[in-house]
Amino acid sequence: MTGRFFAVTSSSRDAFLVLAVLLVLAINMSSLVGVQGRAVKIKTANKPQATDGSQGPNDEKIFNANMHAKSAGGGIVREEEALLTGSLTDVCGKRPILPPRQNESSTRVVAGIESSNRWPWQVALVNKTSEEQFCGGTLIGRDHILTAAHCFDSGEWHEDNIIIVLGEHDRSRPEGTEQRFAVDCIHIHSQYVNGVPYNNDIAVVKLRTAPDNDVIINDYVMPACMPEKNEFQAGDTCYVTGWGYTNFLDFTFGRRPDIINQARLPILSRKDCRGAYGSFISNRMICAGYLEGERRADTCKGDSGGPLVCQQVDGSWKLVGVTSWGENTFCNPSPRDAVPGVYTKVGKYRKWITKTVDMKKCQTRS
Repeated sequence: MTGRFFAVTSSSRDAFLVLAVLLVLAINMSSLVGVQGRAVKIKTANKPQATDGSQGPNDEKIFNANMHAKSAGGGIVREEEALLTGSLTDVCGKRPILPPRQNESSTRVVAGIESSNRWPWQVALVNKTSEEQFCGGTLIGRDHILTAAHCFDSGEWHEDNIIIVLGEHDRSRPEGTEQRFAVDCIHIHSQYVNGVPYNNDIAVVKLRTAPDNDVIINDYVMPACMPEKNEFQAGDTCYVTGWGYTNFLDFTFGRRPDIINQARLPILSRKDCRGAYGSFISNRMICAGYLEGERRADTCKGDSGGPLVCQQVDGSWKLVGVTSWGENTFCNPSPRDAVPGVYTKVGKYRKWITKTVDMKKCQTRS
């Protein structure tokens, strides 16, 4: 909450102080109403102002005890009590800008439209030396991101040569919204299988933060909220984002877009998903996109690890999928060749994610 300076006369000072103390006590008490659990100390910032009026949902521990937010605008950072099983509704799943209207949605991430800092949880995984972006990811807490395990298959990418960029929009130039962090460790799911169908294609990356170099939560950097196991169903419309190739020619000549792209995709039924990929599809995967003969939009190389997010009725956004694999090898937007993309179903990994975030030591496979 922003404040204003105003004059307090000597005759009213005592009354003012009493009222101030009562107000502080009332605020502290109200923050605990309806919440049960073990209290821990965290730092939070003044709530970023979202223009869509959305309110974040209750969420699990990863968004409570592990959130250490700082003010973006120089406001006072204050310590307050939060509960492990409670909710920090002001620190996940909010966007400063409304999504495009129905008629603004395009057919380019292959067939998507450029997005201007609309997705504050999107992160870029880049080569520390060349600054090449090779995968996407999603901020899920104070110092952790979620991405795809296959992003690290080649052995070329490891903790020492990766930079995680938050608040990124235009990769061709700095815009003052970026926050850059080295990698502390990479946790790859212990049952991940390299190669189609990329079972358990999920990884948690811990950022290397410090008291004087922590993630600042603001309009450009905000974690996504976590979903329930089956919270979103076939027919729900969601969004995918990334800096991957957007068409066949760019893929052929290695031309990546500088500006992040977004595309609106429907979640498909398990029947339709298996109709496209057969027994490759497990219950830990989800398909989103279009079938043959329909309007075309999909992810492609470079989008891997990025978010598939869906909006709740209260306006908050939840991370439903991690971009994993698909048949759209050449980033071809032709409806004739349309097949859906396959995403790791995040709701199936909530316990693993929470356990991994809470780990004190780094493990290559966890």
